[in-house]
Amino acid sequence: MLGCCRLRPSGNVKWSNLVSLSIGDAGMTEGVMEKILSGCPNLECLELDKVVGIRFLEISSVKLRKLIVMIYDRESGVDDQDYCLEIHAPHIRRLELLGLCYDQIHFQLRNVASLVTAVLSLNVHFFDLEENLEECRYLQELLHHVANVKNLELGPWCIEEN
Repeated sequence: MLGCCRLRPSGNVKWSNLVSLSIGDAGMTEGVMEKILSGCPNLECLELDKVVGIRFLEISSVKLRKLIVMIYDRESGVDDQDYCLEIHAPHIRRLELLGLCYDQIHFQLRNVASLVTAVLSLNVHFFDLEENLEECRYLQELLHHVANVKNLELGPWCIEEN
């Protein structure tokens, strides 16, 4: 577990035997994430727990089959901007999205064609439907992208009635 750090490798990452990587409470850019993914050719599982700085996550590895992403707050210093994490992962078989989902924090899935299992345990704020149309749209889009999975697990916040 890499945690509580800002990742800025000056050279290439070469963790060729690594099969599972968990990064928590860390800051990085898409370029750093790209270096990590290309330097871990045998990676099968990636867990990102409150990792800030990434807005686009492209996973092209055939071996990386499990992705867990947890987001609980926006990046500090960007209070006036939305935080959207766009995920492109055509070979991922299991995807777990955990944390917050509202007008300023949300996920977008693109090309998750191999997905078999999706776990959505998101805290979605729906106190007033009229005021929360954006949240409804984000959740609807997310559910649309996982509509063809074999196993769908929804956390209580995704389905509970207020």
